[in-house]
Amino acid sequence: MKTEHIYKKAYYHAVRRAMKENEAFMQVFMDNTAVNYDESMLEQLDAFLVKIPDNDLLDLILGHKTPENFKVEYNERILTDIVNLYGNQSIYDSLNL
Repeated sequence: MKTEHIYKKAYYHAVRRAMKENEAFMQVFMDNTAVNYDESMLEQLDAFLVKIPDNDLLDLILGHKTPENFKVEYNERILTDIVNLYGNQSIYDSLNL
């Protein structure tokens, strides 16, 4: 299936980050949110993961920046989904470490 191939490609880009923190956070995101994306959203997610620098991604996850800061550059739904996944709970609790 093409969707499965795109998901695996996006998953690879999500969990192979320069910053280990981002790898852990994005693995949770992929397992809980991106797994429900359709083919088009997965393609956009993969492009997002290739393009976004790790410092910007971590700022988004930690709440130092909001989707508003990046909405011109990236898909707003993806940005919002990342923030929403971590916005209602402790980020570290979600990692099950």
